[in-house]
Amino acid sequence: IDFDILLKFFNETFEKKSPFINQKIKSKYNALLAQGYTKKQIGEAMVNASKDQYHIDTDYKYCTLEFFTRSDKVDKFANLSEVKPKQSKPEEQRSLRAELK
Repeated sequence: IDFDILLKFFNETFEKKSPFINQKIKSKYNALLAQGYTKKQIGEAMVNASKDQYHIDTDYKYCTLEFFTRSDKVDKFANLSEVKPKQSKPEEQRSLRAELK
């Protein structure tokens, strides 16, 4: 997994300014991939959580890099199809999403 791309994608998806991903979190993402989860699923979980009304209302307070290392959260958000978008994303966001696939 390219953690620079992941960090940029996360920051742009949630309009955050996380400066880096620490080694503990990197290990958790690698463990998630070892369990059989894909980069695409992780990216989709982030995108879908960004459209979730609860997370919008809480200003993404609980959407952290660590949050998406949890398999139950990836399971919950990766395959949602009924999530209403909060707003359209710029072209760069779509490009980053394609890189995570």
